[in-house]
Amino acid sequence: MATFNMQGQTVSTQYNAETINFNQAESSDDFFRGLKQLQAELEKAVEAKVITGENALDAQNLVSKAMLQGDEQVPSKNTLIEYLTSAKNLVSNVEGLATAFAGAIATVSALFS
Repeated sequence: MATFNMQGQTVSTQYNAETINFNQAESSDDFFRGLKQLQAELEKAVEAKVITGENALDAQNLVSKAMLQGDEQVPSKNTLIEYLTSAKNLVSNVEGLATAFAGAIATVSALFS
């Protein structure tokens, strides 16, 4: 039987975000519904204090700004990518959220021109 010496090791705060699959988005409406889910997961992470301080505020503001693009007649691909990339960078230490942001960014490239 294998044994592991775990002495001196620490585990940082972990957060398991709900699975949000942007790959299934076939329209901008689908995308913005997924982004709303991502926004809710970000809020949960902030409430759990997994993301704090300016990073929390800035990430929340960037996602809110991205959501506002859904109100535009033609959402701006470049603006969405800019907001979502910046938000992803702010939550890069939270793997589940960073992965969800990466999926959102990839979907923007596929759905918007």
